[in-house]
Amino acid sequence: MNAYENLRVAKEPATVSPQRDASLLVLQLATVSVGLFAGLLVAFAIAVMPALAKSDDRVFVLTMRQINRSIQNPVFGLIFAGATLATGATPFLEKRAGRVQAALWAKRAVGAQAVALAVTMAVNIPLNSKLASPKEPLSPQTIADLRNSFEVPWNLANGVRAFASSVAMFLFVKSLIAAGEQRRGL
Repeated sequence: MNAYENLRVAKEPATVSPQRDASLLVLQLATVSVGLFAGLLVAFAIAVMPALAKSDDRVFVLTMRQINRSIQNPVFGLIFAGATLATGATPFLEKRAGRVQAALWAKRAVGAQAVALAVTMAVNIPLNSKLASPKEPLSPQTIADLRNSFEVPWNLANGVRAFASSVAMFLFVKSLIAAGEQRRGL
């Protein structure tokens, strides 16, 4: 084989199989769902919570309670499930498809997203539950106490999970690039 034939063989696309296509689809779903999850958390960090910070205690508590009830919907459920299930499967599927570099990036992304999910489960959800527990009517002192015990720790935890999810999205994009390069035989 001469140099031209070697170059031509190296540039021919890798064989595409249904298994590889399925793993690429899961990687794409993981990237999109983590991106949506990160976007939601970042929106809270840079817009929702700063706006609520300027409100009085009653408006803050009642609005956060309503947000926490409203977010429990099928669309958010799909995003949250996608950000959990698709991400967890991606490194395994990419490795099985023979895309080792993509699997490595995906594995790192899973680690970052695991941090975001752990913070959500350990800090944000318990704080949301605590905020929702006292029944109406709430005294001004109860409202002030609820806000004081909620706002700062929730915002700090949200900042951590927004950052971790954003890193996970970046790493999944790197995984997509690696998968695409290997798929094209680059």
